[in-house]
This record gives sequence, C-alpha cells and structure tokens, in this order.
Amino acid sequence: MGINKVQYGNTTLIDLTSDTVTADKLMQGYTAHDRTGALITGTATGGGGSVIQDQDGFIVLPPDGGGSPSVGGLVYETGTWTPSEDIVEPTINFTNTHSARPISIVMCDVNGTTMAQYTNAVFMYTGLYDAFGTVVTSGTDYYGRVNFMRYSSGTTLSTGGFNLTSMTGTVTSAVSYFVSSASFKPYIGGSYYWRAGRTYKWIAVWAPTT
Repeated sequence: MGINKVQYGNTTLIDLTSDTVTADKLMQGYTAHDRTGALITGTATGGGGSVIQDQDGFIVLPPDGGGSPSVGGLVYETGTWTPSEDIVEPTINFTNTHSARPISIVMCDVNGTTMAQYTNAVFMYTGLYDAFGTVVTSGTDYYGRVNFMRYSSGTTLSTGGFNLTSMTGTVTSAVSYFVSSASFKPYIGGSYYWRAGRTYKWIAVWAPTT
C-alpha cells in the first residue's frame, strides 16, 4: 500500500483519501495514484474524436468536429459541409461506424448572408421509432418527421416538412429515404438547392445505449 496522506506539523500537504480515480476510469497507458496511495495504470479505452480523461483526471474534449463523443451512453457526431456544386439531394456520410440510425439530425446554413432564390436553409430529422421503440398513431402510424426551412426568394423564408409513415422504402414518406446508420440525405423537396460555396454545419445524435 502506498502513502495517501502527507502532513507537516498541523498542515496537510497531500491528501488522496477522497480521490475517486480507478483503473477503469483512467485512460489506458496513463498512471495515477488511487485513494490508498497505490500506483494504478489506466485500463479505459476510447476512440478517435471521443471525450477522454487525461492522467490528471481532467475531461478532454476533441479539438474538431466529426468525432463521436460518448457521455453517459449518448453518442453524437458533428460536421461541416461545403458543396462544390448546387445540389438538391446530397448524401452526407458519418465519420464513424454505427450499428443504428441517429434519432436526431439538424443541418443549418451558417453563412449569415442573404440566400439566393430556391435555397435550403435548415434540415431537421426526428426518428420517433428509433428513439422510443414505438409509433405515434391516429389511424396512420408515424415513425418520424422531417422539417425544413428554405428561401423561395432572397427575403421570404418558408417552412414545411414530411411525416414519415414507414420505416423502409425509397419514397419521402420512409425513414430509410433520409437516414441510415452510415449517412443521411438532407432532402427538402422540389428544386431547392444546397448551394455551392456556402457552409453548412450539422449534428447527428444517437439514442443512449445505457
């Protein structure tokens, strides 16, 4: 057993007795001392872009987007996308490998300047069935919802959306049309474009696993 308290006269210089770090909470390869004063080596692992704990017990966030931080079972990814050409139905891939679809996606134009006519502004997806394992029903079953904001002209912002009434299919009433475990399609309908050279940021969130 190591030394977990150092006193000089009536002054406590070091006191580890209330520390909570354990090997499974410390990142693999790092060393520290537990509450008994014993030297421990971390066994916790983490993936690229994840929230980690350093050798001093501090939480370290990833420096850029595209990662998959995991806090309390909740996983998310963020990204920035700038299309090289005007496009109606892009497919945006997730950075990491997932076993399920995300339950929520939001993508937004972040340029802060007036948009051209027929330009997409915001895409929002909510997966009700994937989030809660049930449907909202009133004779018709609803598995999710897509909402959007778009410009019909440079000054007129319109809103709308799609009710998703099936899980699979290739039509805009199906969850699978918009999102999979690997990617999402921010389709808003009609001839409305994500514009070349404009910057869009997105965040996708997966259901908690614990």
